[in-house]
Amino acid sequence: MDGTLTLPVIDFVEMRRRAGVPPGADILETIDAIADPAARAAAHAAVEEVEREGLAGLAPARGLHAVLKRLDALGLPRGLVTRNNRGAVEVFHEKLLLVVEEGEGGDEELVEGRGGVVAAAETVVAVESETTVGAAEEGASTTDTPAVAAAAAAAASAPEGHGRHLHDRHHHHERSHEKKKHQRSGGRRHHRLPPFHPALARDFKPPKPSPAALLACAEAWGVHPSEVVMVGDSLADDVVAGNRAGSHTILLDERGGEHEEVRASFACAETTPTAVAVSLEHAAELLESMFDLRPLLREEKKEAGKE
Repeated sequence: MDGTLTLPVIDFVEMRRRAGVPPGADILETIDAIADPAARAAAHAAVEEVEREGLAGLAPARGLHAVLKRLDALGLPRGLVTRNNRGAVEVFHEKLLLVVEEGEGGDEELVEGRGGVVAAAETVVAVESETTVGAAEEGASTTDTPAVAAAAAAAASAPEGHGRHLHDRHHHHERSHEKKKHQRSGGRRHHRLPPFHPALARDFKPPKPSPAALLACAEAWGVHPSEVVMVGDSLADDVVAGNRAGSHTILLDERGGEHEEVRASFACAETTPTAVAVSLEHAAELLESMFDLRPLLREEKKEAGKE
């Protein structure tokens, strides 16, 4: 997540200092190996403290919304695998998948969301229905908000005439609310992109560079790991995890694959990515140019799950 879907905001040097992890050592492995429970808990608390501090500056990577909308339009499932904590994943979904729409030519701006100010929400010209986590898991979306669904259910069970009144009253309230919202926001409309599924944080064990999380994603989608592409900015975690899973890998490094230092880091097969992208947008371009992308239909997913 950090450095791939979002701008890098976590100070890992400071994290190591506070948690007592030496340079070069794996942070999570080192802490989990601490014998004293109290010392181990204190080290984990130090890690989470630095992560919380980073959340204050959480902002989407350039082109995040455009890339996600393109993947969704292609019918490709997308998962999130991070060594960050579960709370950070929830904040990411809550704040950074909120999109503001105001027509063509709009600039990026701050958007006020349910969780507070949302950083740099990108303008997108398309109205999409809000998708709940449950609906995303089933590969379906709903245009009903909870209020609309509740009104429809009440109308179905009410005596004749009463339901119609409730339905009309609800839509009158909804129209008034929309009118006020548009007056407040200058005609802009806010909507959320579907969440990532699966979204696996470090409470999923074992974490990267183990391939376990990627294998779990492949299983959830009903595909072979060789049909999965791991995109990330960490050679030691993302690329190694992807290669160990038998998946394709795209390393995000703004220096590019021809950079001498970057190429020198490909010391063995496990640390050699399939391709190198200089940005998330470039990674999306590589996906379309290098791979035969196929929508994952729900029927195919069910059949794959039986094999």
